[in-house]
Amino acid sequence: MAVASSVFLDQAKEVRTSGSTTSYKRFVPESVKKCMTAGTYPVEVESITVSALKLELDYRKKVPRRQCCLLLDGGSIKDGNMRMRIKKCRPRQTVTI
Repeated sequence: MAVASSVFLDQAKEVRTSGSTTSYKRFVPESVKKCMTAGTYPVEVESITVSALKLELDYRKKVPRRQCCLLLDGGSIKDGNMRMRIKKCRPRQTVTI
């Protein structure tokens, strides 16, 4: 089964001294584009922007905790872009898949 599209790192930037922003873009091969017509591709995400604060160096040593993901804009896709933030999980915060 052939892969229709892939997501690749497009850009990584440091935001001041406290965090980073990375962006990822979807690549669709020309052979797949020829088969698609506007609005027929099941996913309209063209890019993903991820922002995160820098982890404290001793954060993992304190207590092994996971990171949580917050979808921004209510999880909606605006102009083909989905935005999310990686953050520390709060106490009693659950992980939903």
